[in-house]
Amino acid sequence: MRARRQLLEALERLQPHDHLCLIYETQQEQFAAAIPFLRIGLERGEKCIYIADDNAVSTVLEAMRAQGMGVDSALQSGALSLATKQEAYLKQGYFDPDWMIGFLKQTTEAALSAGFSALRVTGEMTWALGGDPGAERLMEYESRLNYLLSEIPCLAICQYNRQRFSPEVILDVIRTHPIVVYGGTVCRNFYYVPPGEFLAPNQPPREVERLLTNIREREQVENELRRARDELEARVRERTAELELFTYSVSHDLRAPVRQILSFARLLAEEVGPHLDPQPRKHLAFVQQASERMERMLDGLLKLSQAGRRELAKRVVELRPLLEGVLADLKSDLEGRQIELEIGELPAAECDPDLIRQVFANLLSNAVKFTRPRERAIIQVGHTALDGRPVIFVRDNGVGFDMKSAGKLFGVFQRLHGREDFAGTGIGLATVQRIVQKHGGRVWAESQPDQGATFYFSLS
Repeated sequence: MRARRQLLEALERLQPHDHLCLIYETQQEQFAAAIPFLRIGLERGEKCIYIADDNAVSTVLEAMRAQGMGVDSALQSGALSLATKQEAYLKQGYFDPDWMIGFLKQTTEAALSAGFSALRVTGEMTWALGGDPGAERLMEYESRLNYLLSEIPCLAICQYNRQRFSPEVILDVIRTHPIVVYGGTVCRNFYYVPPGEFLAPNQPPREVERLLTNIREREQVENELRRARDELEARVRERTAELELFTYSVSHDLRAPVRQILSFARLLAEEVGPHLDPQPRKHLAFVQQASERMERMLDGLLKLSQAGRRELAKRVVELRPLLEGVLADLKSDLEGRQIELEIGELPAAECDPDLIRQVFANLLSNAVKFTRPRERAIIQVGHTALDGRPVIFVRDNGVGFDMKSAGKLFGVFQRLHGREDFAGTGIGLATVQRIVQKHGGRVWAESQPDQGATFYFSLS
């Protein structure tokens, strides 16, 4: 879906005077670009023409309807026309570049006179494989077309089936089109050769100059992108540091008043709670519960900010003892439940042991919490390899979650389950991600509703 959206956005940025080649390998790839190209033109009040060759006109119309185009009304109003190769490229009984260029010019003028804002054309080019006029004359036409399109409000996509044209022809197609559509991507063409050069007699010095210019321009673009990336990363680091400082200040400064509220609420509950009517006593209980939840959230925020602000104290450590220490701390949470722990071999890792201990604590606490509905819970910890690097996993047979919501998983205060079902602050996984990223690694999860979940993390 994302690639489809990007293609449509790129097609919407096209304007009159643009000349594109669509190099495709399947009919699906062909229609995915050519039909939205025309639909956008109709929406903009342009006269649109599709010239069919390999595909029958009926097939093209069917594909247009399948993509939601208002074909019948567009045909009736004259905004859309479909033609065969005999009605366009081969109107003279043979292909004549001069006649075709004149035809496009006259058709554009007629469209403007009829009230359209521009002419938009796309044509299948497979007819040229018949041997006449030959690749040389065809490429002459494609190159000269750049002159015409620069002068009139017309834009065109020439469609070439890569499976049928030779590499030599495809190479010239690329050279004669300023914009290339390939693999669902619209690309400005570094290898485009202006018609003044392409149509001139063979002049190796010009070709050398053009290639060197392209190489230099591409390097300049890449340098600019690198600079922009570095500046963005610096800004992100600066903003992250500011946010962490703000988070630390807020969480630290709010803890004292929240604890005072909680303490006085407890005193009230002890001193006057038994004498209160049921409704005021219920209100007082709500104050206690909300204060306790706020205290837990502030503690979580403080840990999150500390994880981001502290300098790493990395050393090579065995992960198994860290894990065993976390399990010892969770002993009270495991009591009274049938939980089967399967601990596999864990590698040594260069890391900050205190922070990675916190990662294990948060992931295991989640596994214990979300397996609570299971009569027999199974929690597995082990490691695998990805691209030759060790990856640690924590797997459970708990309630799981829908992967459609995975994007919210590591956000602060984001919850995929209701508070009434599972307690928590929504900060634990955000802290895990912050710690793992600080180590240069990444964390992700796989799950299905009611099928358990597996959390993975790497440290480099």
